[in-house]
Order: sequence, then C-alpha cells, then structure tokens
Amino acid sequence: MKSASGKKTPHIQIGSVQVSRLGLPRYRWHDVYHMALTLSWPGFFAVLIALYLGANALFALAYLADGNGILNARPGSFSDAFFFSVETMATVGYGIMSPNTLYSHIVSMTEVLAGMLGFAMATGLMFARFSRPRPCLLFSDVAVIGPFNGVTTFMIRVANKRHDLIVEPSVRMSLIFLNEVSKAGDDFLHCHDLKLVRDRAPILALSWTVMHVIDESSPFYGRTPETLNDCAILVSFSGLNETMLQTIQAHKSYGAADIRWGGKFVDILSIAPDGERSIDYSRFHEVESSHSRMAEADRSTAAPLSLPSMLGLFLKIGAIGFGGSMAVIAILEQEFVQKRRQLPAEEFLHAVGLAEILGSFAPNTVFFLGYRHYGLFGALVSVAAFLLPSVTIVIFLSFLYSRYHAIPALQGVLVGLGPVVIALILAAAWSMGRRVLTGWPAVVFAVAGVVTGACKVNAIWVLLTAGIVGLLVGRKRLVKGSEPKQSNANTEEPSSPKTGAMAFLAFPSLGANVGSASFATVGLTFLKIGLVFFGGGFVLIPVLHQQLVEHLHWLTPQEFLDGVAISNLTPGPIAVLATFAGYHLLGVSGALLATVALLTPAMILMAVICIAYERLKTSSQAQDFLAAVAPTVVGLIASAALLLWHSAIPSWRALLLMAVAMVLLIRFTWHPAFVLAVGATLAVLGAIP
Repeated sequence: MKSASGKKTPHIQIGSVQVSRLGLPRYRWHDVYHMALTLSWPGFFAVLIALYLGANALFALAYLADGNGILNARPGSFSDAFFFSVETMATVGYGIMSPNTLYSHIVSMTEVLAGMLGFAMATGLMFARFSRPRPCLLFSDVAVIGPFNGVTTFMIRVANKRHDLIVEPSVRMSLIFLNEVSKAGDDFLHCHDLKLVRDRAPILALSWTVMHVIDESSPFYGRTPETLNDCAILVSFSGLNETMLQTIQAHKSYGAADIRWGGKFVDILSIAPDGERSIDYSRFHEVESSHSRMAEADRSTAAPLSLPSMLGLFLKIGAIGFGGSMAVIAILEQEFVQKRRQLPAEEFLHAVGLAEILGSFAPNTVFFLGYRHYGLFGALVSVAAFLLPSVTIVIFLSFLYSRYHAIPALQGVLVGLGPVVIALILAAAWSMGRRVLTGWPAVVFAVAGVVTGACKVNAIWVLLTAGIVGLLVGRKRLVKGSEPKQSNANTEEPSSPKTGAMAFLAFPSLGANVGSASFATVGLTFLKIGLVFFGGGFVLIPVLHQQLVEHLHWLTPQEFLDGVAISNLTPGPIAVLATFAGYHLLGVSGALLATVALLTPAMILMAVICIAYERLKTSSQAQDFLAAVAPTVVGLIASAALLLWHSAIPSWRALLLMAVAMVLLIRFTWHPAFVLAVGATLAVLGAIP
C-alpha cells in the first residue's frame, strides 16, 4: 500500500480492512533478528547466499589490492582471488593457493574470524527458525450465524492438523466494528469480547466448533447482514503441544463477507456399520442451509436432457477433459449436478464410488449417467461420445509417431519426454500413496510392491498374497483410516485416482511378438487386462509394461515411454494408452480393438451395477482384501518407474529434468501436457540428454 507521497507504507490486516501504519519505517533494520525469523524460507536462503557471495567478493577485492598477495594465483585474476576467499572462509585450505605477504595473512585471518562468526550466526538462525513453535491448525474458511438447539449462534470451526494432541487449548473471540463512533464522538476501533459457550477444553485432537450464543447481551443482537457489513471477528487460539512441550498460538480473522447466515456446518463425523468412527476433513469448510433438502428435491424435477444434447455434452467434456479422470469427474459434477440439475449430488457421488470398482472410472461414470437417462443404449453411446476425441487424437499422434519417430528431430523431442514420463509415474504413486500409506503396515506392503515389481515377479501372485493377508488380518489392524468415505469431486487433486478400490493382476503372457500379433491375440490380451484393471489411471502403466514390454515384446521400453507421453498429451483417461499400443500393432483397427477390449469388462460390470444399483451393499470382505492390495499397488506403480529408468534417464540433465517435472506436477499441480511440452522444448534446444 502506498501513502499520499507515493511511498510504500507498512500495513496490517483487520478482517477485510487493510489499515496503513503511518510514521513507521517499512523495514526495521534495527531488529534484524526478527526479520531473519519472519522471512520466508526462500527469502532467508536468498539473503544467506547474497551475504555469502558478497562477503567473498569483498575479501577477493581486498586480496587483489595486494598485487602478489596470493601465492600461485594468476596476477589480477578476480576468480582466483574469489575462490581463494571461499576456501579461506570455509577453512578448507586445499594448499594450492596460500597467503604470500603480511597483508594477505592479515586479510585471511580477518576472513577466517568473520567466516566462523558468520557460519555460527547462520547455524543459530537456522536452528531458531526450525525450533520456533509453529501451530498447525485448520480454521474454517467461513463463520456461520444460524440456529443451534433452537438458539441463534455464531460458530466457527478449528481443528488440529497434526497427528498429536494439543493440551489445554483455549480460544478467545472479539468483535470489532470498524466504523463505530463512541458516545463521546471518538472514531476508533471498538472491541467487544464475545462470551463463548466453551472457551477451553482438556485436549484438542480432532475438531472443535467454537460457539457464541447471540442473546440480548451479545453485540450481534439485532444485527442483520445489512447492518453487519463493516466488522471483523478476531479469533486467537493457544495451547500446549504434547510433542514439543511448547505453547503454540494462532489467530484468524473473519469479515462480514465471510459470515454465512441461516446455515450450519456440515457434520463431518461418521460411524461405519462396524462401529468405527471417522472424520472427513475434506468437508471441514462446507456449510449447509435449512433449504438444502428442498434444493436437492428441486434438482430431481429438472427436465432431462435429450439424447443428442447429452451426447453433445459428453463429446465436449471428452474434448476438454485435460488433467486425468478426476478432472473429468469435476466437470461432470458441474454439468450434471450444479448446472443442469440432472441428478442429486448424493447419487452422483454413488456413481463415482461404484465406477471405481473396475476399469477407468471416468468412462464408468459416464456409463452410469447415460444408463440413468436412456438405459443400456444411452450408456454405450455416451461412452463412445466421451472417448471419441481422445481416441481420435491418440490415433493421429500414433500415426505421426510411427511414421516420423526415426527422424532425428522428432526422436530428440521424444528423448525429452522420457524423464517427464518417469516424473508422471512417480507423481501418481506419490498422490495415491498419501491417501493409502496411513500406517507402517501399509508402508511395508508398498515396499514389497516396489521390490517384487522391480524383480519382475508376476503381479498376480504379489497381489493375491497381499489380499489374502488383508483378509486374514482385517483392515482395522492393517490400515488406519481405511473405512470408506464419500467422494467429493470438487476437492480431489487432478489426475489422482481413488485408492479405496485399486488393484490389478497381470495374467501370464501369450508368448507372442509383434510379428505374430493377430486380431485375436491383441483382443484377448487387452480383454484379460481389462478383467483385472482396478482403479484406473496410472495403475494401468505397470500392467501394460509387464505384458507388452517384458512378456510379449510388442513394444520396446522407449516406445512404451513414448506411448505414455502421447496418452498424457490428450484429454480423457490415460487408458487410451491401449489405443497407442493397438495402433502400433495393427494400425487403426488394432487401436479400436485394443480400446474396446480393455473397456469391455468394466462396461459389463457397470451394466450389472446400474441394474442392481438399489440393492448394492458394501462388502466388508472386499474392503479387507483391498486394504492390503491398495498399498501394494502403489509400490508396483513406483516399480514401473524403476523398470523404465535406464532408458528414460540417460544423463544427469535428464535426472534434473525429472526432478523439476515432479516439483511442477506435485507442488504446483501443472497439467501433464504442459510439463511434457517443457521436456520436448528442452530436447529441441539440445539440453536433453
């Protein structure tokens, strides 16, 4: 924020209002320690590096002031003086260059002392920053004013995001009217302490709804959304962290725009049929109104889409559905639930959950929606319309690849895609592992999956063994938090398939090769894979690699990598990798055959599910089996990256590209097509390999 003179001034945020602090310097140079503690980590390291380089540069100039002060240094060479300064400050002393005069000895003595003090200060600051008690609390994004036990109440939520306890937590809450004028005519901020139903608790482990009853003594009393338009609610929290035995403090402010009137927070605590309790933090910020059921009922009265309109909608979604299956699910939810009101939100969530049983769950969800409107025929033509754009694009790219991949320019581009493909596989394993690896037993299964996959053990024995262990032990003891949860399509990470029902089994190979591949062989191979293709997404990659590269030798490792890259460049599910493989074997006919064969088992199962939808029950035995299979699948997916590593990472530059690609995919959630474009560009420029 700038003052009237145009200079930037320090400011403080109170609710939705930003207040300038005039008369104070923007930076408090006399309080360097506080600045060092409050800098961001990138800023902190940038300052350290700048000071380090600047100090060495100054000492290098001091050495150069004495023409012959450094023995064995080139006369007047700043680089020699600079690196001698680096060695002296770090007290390394390689012995090649050394002080040669009394002046240079004095300078080096001064630099050693400065370096020791500087490193000690930097170490102390690092320790101070790491040892600061940092709260890891989750405050609700909004506040609620609504009925609770028949009384109007102001409510917020707070939760502990760490897996430990906060002892003796306490909360204070104040209401500030930003433009309130006192009876004496003074215009300043007036703070009203709010009396809470409960302002302290013995421990905070899960979630705490902080409540203030609005009665005659409340400053909220008599206020409406129109009259409460310039206020701030300040919340302060303190407690003792049981792990670090330090007092942690946190605060949160809410403005008038953050208050939801006439609603209540969604209940996030649920009890499974077996009595196990769970809390769903993905719905922590959600608020429902008293009219939600009426709105839900109103959705079922919306006029159904005509068949051509529905097919056109699926065609559009199939053309713009970049980002993987979960991105497609989010678009489907927006179009069919929110915008067009074609079915209730609860039924859509059921569709997504049931679609995860077998195959790629984006086409399965489309099948469910099409069946609900126009029966089996509507389901089949809906899936065809949805897959048409991605299959067409893959066939076209496969044609270009088969014709031009031997040209050095294009071959160089494909070399740049290999490291990104490895990053895509590892990012998928990371995304699924965060959800599945909730305890040390799950980690053990994942490591077993990595080892057996890297040793090329047939996955059918690996996963059957894991599943049998899950049946014997039970998911309660095996995987923490493995109870089923409702899906929320709008909150899922893009390209992250669900892990509650993921597994795949690899059948023994048919012993064929490219020369002997026939329509029957290709169709039967992909049909078998489709019969055991659980979970969708990147789960398919190790299955196809084992069959097409290791057993059948239909693709080379490099061709397989290129196929994964091409499938990621297109919208829709990554299952179109089968389209690429089919085209490589038998042209357009083979591409269509492989795609249809892979999806056929899932379509048959979805037809059965749609028919028996109302009578489907959750099988506890299946949950026990999959509780062990799911982490094993994560390990097998990671092992696919190990198997492809040799051909995809030919140099340290390719390794660096893979690391950067993983950061872009995981930390910044870039779309795979953009990351692949980066790899291709670097290859064209000659930076890779």
